[in-house]
Amino acid sequence: MDEIATVLTNELALPSISEALPAGFNKARFIQNTVALMQDNKDLAKYPQSKVVPGLLKGAYLGLDFFNKECYLIPYGQDLQFQIDYKGMQKLVKKYAVRPVDEIYARIVRDGDDFSESIKDNEPVVNFNPKPFNNGKIIGAFAVCQYKDGGAKVEVMSIEQLDAA
Repeated sequence: MDEIATVLTNELALPSISEALPAGFNKARFIQNTVALMQDNKDLAKYPQSKVVPGLLKGAYLGLDFFNKECYLIPYGQDLQFQIDYKGMQKLVKKYAVRPVDEIYARIVRDGDDFSESIKDNEPVVNFNPKPFNNGKIIGAFAVCQYKDGGAKVEVMSIEQLDAA
């Protein structure tokens, strides 16, 4: 564990790596989060530094926080896969989108929920009234991206489309 923190401290000191990190990157917080991550996930200690450090640095380069569950290192057999959580994706979209994003959210639609979509004044409109405590069969999902300029983008998928994705 301490070896990883030492390696990261040394790696992050290199100009070539430091220049790739996002503006305002908090090196101390990243190191503390890395130590906490390694303590919380004992399986990571089984992997060599050569597999752990690149994944941790990917999170750092993207400005994502392992401690806030914005990204993960997931063991798959002998490999570690870096994966971004939906919270991390939202953070990246809000930070880097060409059209500034105000809010992003997604919901599942279950059998018995009241759901409809339409277009009004050339803008998508979603009406969703979920049935309280509904554990019915999932029949689809939708995502909404609201832009700061007042516009919106809606994506709707049936369960068949979700299964095929």
